[in-house]
Amino acid sequence: MSMPTFEECMVPVLNFIGSRDISSTSDIIENTTKVLNLSEEEKGELLPNSRQTKIYNRISWARFYLFKAGLISRERRGDYSITKLGRSLLDKKPTSIDKQFLYEHYPSFKEWMDSSKVRKQDSLLDLVSYEKLDPYERLEKNYISLKDSVLSDLLDRVKEIDPKSFEELILNLLQRIGYGGSEGEGIKHTGKSGDEGIDGEIKQDRLGLDRIYMQAKRYKESTVGRPEIQKFVGTLSSKKSKKGLFITTSTFSKEAQEYIEKVDSRLVLIDGQKLVELLYEHNLGVKKEKIFEYKKIDDDFFEDQSSFQFRKIA
Repeated sequence: MSMPTFEECMVPVLNFIGSRDISSTSDIIENTTKVLNLSEEEKGELLPNSRQTKIYNRISWARFYLFKAGLISRERRGDYSITKLGRSLLDKKPTSIDKQFLYEHYPSFKEWMDSSKVRKQDSLLDLVSYEKLDPYERLEKNYISLKDSVLSDLLDRVKEIDPKSFEELILNLLQRIGYGGSEGEGIKHTGKSGDEGIDGEIKQDRLGLDRIYMQAKRYKESTVGRPEIQKFVGTLSSKKSKKGLFITTSTFSKEAQEYIEKVDSRLVLIDGQKLVELLYEHNLGVKKEKIFEYKKIDDDFFEDQSSFQFRKIA
């Protein structure tokens, strides 16, 4: 058989995860590959310029999409289990699952797709419009799609870490961005009782005359509302500071965002989406997998005859 697409991997992946209480990533890959009945050559086929096999990559993407649709859940690192939604779908004995099906039947998947940068620019589900794109536009679209998926997965991972580790992650990020000096000597982790909800303190100058106070809230779902921001402003006032940074893994209510425009303090609100974009930009929680270098014809080189003259390289 030909190499299956990641969509063709979804049913066997869901079937296997649904067949046991907990499924490890390695077991999912191994058993799904067996079900697909691939040849040894197909099993070993690698992605271009990579040591990862194509089938591993496609099964991983199938698992990711099932996770975003709420059909499977991640119990701990690398381990998955089926959800009630996933069990309900398996009971119907589906013969195929694709993105269109997930988009039409599962609200969490629809919400994720609709909020993604890819869908805002041009629907991934609109295959006709995709076929009209030139190769460079397709490359750009695929890059955005890959990045958006990583950001989504990164946010899920950050929401799972414990509160203290989350606070320390934020302080590491602030140092990467450039706060607190090259060695982070101007950053202090204060997240403990008696600190009035302040999780970090940043000295903006060597003498500590000007300071920024930070509060980090790791929420899975809850929206940060105006009352919490008002309380934070009150804490800043008690510390005689007008600069604050409030970071959350969730979102801020409209009232909270409108409130900071009215107060004298200078506040910056960073929600979950902005947070993972910063983590991505500063390589925290992610690593470089592959770099593609795109080149185009140098017209000036061919128009200038002197370009062809032989010159010894110094």
